[in-house]
Amino acid sequence: MELATHLSIPDNNLNKLEDLIKKQNINLLNSISEKYGLDPNELIYKFIECDYDVNKCLARTWNKGLGAQCSRKKKEGDLCLHHFKLSMRDKGLPHGRVDKSWIPGN
Repeated sequence: MELATHLSIPDNNLNKLEDLIKKQNINLLNSISEKYGLDPNELIYKFIECDYDVNKCLARTWNKGLGAQCSRKKKEGDLCLHHFKLSMRDKGLPHGRVDKSWIPGN
């Protein structure tokens, strides 16, 4: 039985909780990588279930409403130069990031 079904947690709250846990785990792995001189991306890829490539831009593209990860290399933080510039605008990234919750078609 799924935890969310058993505890009657609404999907949107469950998604927020999953995002929070994933973010905390990433922060922990980043701290470990700094302390021991390890590659943080390698740790994240190895220990966190990711359906995206941590070495590429983390912007989500439209992909006919299905969403997909940008195929470009990271240039500015977690984003390619194109998506970094978009992120600095008032509206931010049009389709968000692949490491954040998203409802397909929005």
